[in-house]
Amino acid sequence: MSALTLQRRSEGIYHLVPGGQTSWYGFARAIVENLDPQVQVTPIAAKDYPVAARRPACSVLDNSKFRRQFSVDVPDWTAGLAACLEASR
Repeated sequence: MSALTLQRRSEGIYHLVPGGQTSWYGFARAIVENLDPQVQVTPIAAKDYPVAARRPACSVLDNSKFRRQFSVDVPDWTAGLAACLEASR
């Protein structure tokens, strides 16, 4: 991946996360499928995983404001995961 320098002045809050969407299950499944496709990952409902904080049903961050302001598209999360897994080998 290449570095990016932004030189446009802007104010406000911007979300900047990898492109695309997935759940924690999808993320875990993508990792396991890459490392050992024989391993099964079982999804569970968020309500069945006890955490102290209440979580929204959908908490996907939206890059559209960043993309509009800076004309930059970020790579999909799967590209970043592939790069991390490759680097760890």
